[in-house]
Amino acid sequence: MHPILAYIEGRRITQAQFSSRVGISKQQINNVVRGRSRLSMPSALRVVTATGGEISLADLATWDPEEVTE
Repeated sequence: MHPILAYIEGRRITQAQFSSRVGISKQQINNVVRGRSRLSMPSALRVVTATGGEISLADLATWDPEEVTE
């Protein structure tokens, strides 16, 4: 499971709520958690900042899209 998805589910918030907090579109968040795209460095830093470091750059960089199960 993508670290962003784990964070969202753990806090019982929606992707829309998370994307609003981070300043990234819901569609981009959805594409990232599904393994269709990766975050740019500035966007990844926004995620780290918005989560207070609960999601780290290492978490985002090392997640393997092969882990996706749809």
